[in-house]
Amino acid sequence: MRVPFYAPMKPPTSPRSSGDGLMARLLMSPFKHAGHDVSLVSKFCSLNGNRDPKHQVLLKNHAKTVIKRISKHNLSGIRVFKPDIWVTYHLYYKAPDLIGPQLSESLNIPNIVAEACHAPERAIGKWAGGHSAAEHLFSGKNSGLVIRIYSS
Repeated sequence: MRVPFYAPMKPPTSPRSSGDGLMARLLMSPFKHAGHDVSLVSKFCSLNGNRDPKHQVLLKNHAKTVIKRISKHNLSGIRVFKPDIWVTYHLYYKAPDLIGPQLSESLNIPNIVAEACHAPERAIGKWAGGHSAAEHLFSGKNSGLVIRIYSS
């Protein structure tokens, strides 16, 4: 099984030591040990800690570029990127997955989320866009297993 793995807050390869990076690496290992082809699909960080609207626009535009790069076709028109599932680790309203939902819907594959923060109080106000993007993973047509969800 081909398993793209994505961590919107911080990639597991980040040189900054943290529990997030360790957890991401630990979540990737069962797939590898089971013989699946798991790979970090992008190092794109969608974290917008102070919810700067201009930075959010830049993040969304960069996400579109990442989506195009990942989903490109080879010269004969055959899709190069053909995963079986999409795995997202640790998303929340400050760091939503801006690439996984669109790719999983276009490829019609399940989207699995580990460590999702759901904060309904952020649905209104300066965090509404990030909240909506994070919440899309729970209600999209390809949403699948949510390993752990917690309220902030």
